Amino acid sequence: MGFAPAIWAAREKVLTQGSDQQGFAIVIDIGKTMSKITLWSRAGALLDRQVRPNAPCKEGGIARLDADGIADWALGVLAAKGLLYVVPSQVPG
Repeated sequence: MGFAPAIWAAREKVLTQGSDQQGFAIVIDIGKTMSKITLWSRAGALLDRQVRPNAPCKEGGIARLDADGIADWALGVLAAKGLLYVVPSQVPG
């Protein structure tokens, strides 16, 4: 399953929730040393915050982001919150 379709599916679930106590926006912030996922209410209150230090990763002597580790972590966070759905990679037309 691709990462982007899962994020869009999570976004749609959050945006269709009806109450101020339910999520309105998911913010995924991937930096050089830390990755963060926050869930915000319609009223702008922080509902949840998950943080992960990025693992050091070098490829060919060049520092790189641990993209696979970040993706696995983000998908796990979204799944634990019930915000992850299996989305087909191709939608029949």
